[in-house]
Amino acid sequence: VFDVESDLPLADRVAKLINRLHATLKRLDKTLVVRTFAYEPEEVEGVTDAFAMIDPEIILMSKCVPHDWEVFYPHNLAIGRYADRMHIIEFDPGAEFYGKGHVPYLYTEYLHFRLEYARDRNAYGYVARVERQGNPSAIPGISEGSGLNELNLYAISRFAGDPAVSPEKVWREYVERRVGKGAYVEPLIEALKLT
Repeated sequence: VFDVESDLPLADRVAKLINRLHATLKRLDKTLVVRTFAYEPEEVEGVTDAFAMIDPEIILMSKCVPHDWEVFYPHNLAIGRYADRMHIIEFDPGAEFYGKGHVPYLYTEYLHFRLEYARDRNAYGYVARVERQGNPSAIPGISEGSGLNELNLYAISRFAGDPAVSPEKVWREYVERRVGKGAYVEPLIEALKLT
């Protein structure tokens, strides 16, 4: 929808495509979930503007950031912009650009920050991307080396289930679940935070 010749503005052609897909799927008694993916600011804005023109039955799904997983990006502009529809927010606990699961990249505080923002804007749900193109999964036991980022999955689950839980509590729960209780827990948490 971005690199085509058309008399329609970007938002109009995106909305037209989405609405036609929705109409077809509705006849088949299926629900359409539209996942955004855009890079350039005008693409992001065009797709986001298109959401105002699509049927409210369509479920939106957006990354927590405007496009790929740069942790220093601002929040995705689409989050909370449409109160009349369900919106699912996608997170990357597998850390595609931060070791791809080959090394731990544990960011509990960051996930709390992003989930809190989405929750405050009435996010309907969350989804976690656990790996990318055959790299080790955040889920232990899936493949060789998998599971180094399991804490990120645990954190998303805890924050989604209990908005009052703190990042510090999540770190402690997870580490104690994995290695037990003892004087070594605090130094281990501090070491893991360095990842």
